[in-house]
Amino acid sequence: MDAVFDGVPFWEHSIWDEHDYEKHMDYLHFNPVKPGLVKMIIDLPYSSFHRYVKQGVYPVNWLGGIDFEIDDCEQSQLK
Repeated sequence: MDAVFDGVPFWEHSIWDEHDYEKHMDYLHFNPVKPGLVKMIIDLPYSSFHRYVKQGVYPVNWLGGIDFEIDDCEQSQLK
């Protein structure tokens, strides 16, 4: 463990390569979707996701490589 922030331990991680960077950005962009804060990351107005869409890195309808349909995502939020 490298440090504790607000009582929660976290570890420092150096980005190894482009693939590792992409995976971390996917993780960061999917975080608000996973607990149901937004249905799609595009719905979060101040996310860096918008900049990456403009640069062509992500499509507007990106779901983080998760293999479920949008309807399934909406169903999970109802539980």
